Amino acid sequence: VTNSEDLARISSTAADRWGGIDMWICNAATNGYMFKDLIEMPEDTLIEISSTNLLGTMLSAREAIKSMTTGRGESRSSSSSSSSPESALR
Repeated sequence: VTNSEDLARISSTAADRWGGIDMWICNAATNGYMFKDLIEMPEDTLIEISSTNLLGTMLSAREAIKSMTTGRGESRSSSSSSSSPESALR
């Protein structure tokens, strides 16, 4: 979800196979495969978490908007973003 080209390919494939996208759920997230307090997390893990959880959600939402908006800026579908209580920082 952190690669806009991959997201565009997903959108394009859905449009080719099914005529478009009616709903897009942005639900990818990671905890860096660690259950530690923020103060104990290494910087590379924080970068991975931010990249997936924040940038991935933003890129996914952007692609959803592009794929589900008509040429006049009108939406024909809906997008949803979700989170988990497990994502809370301690």
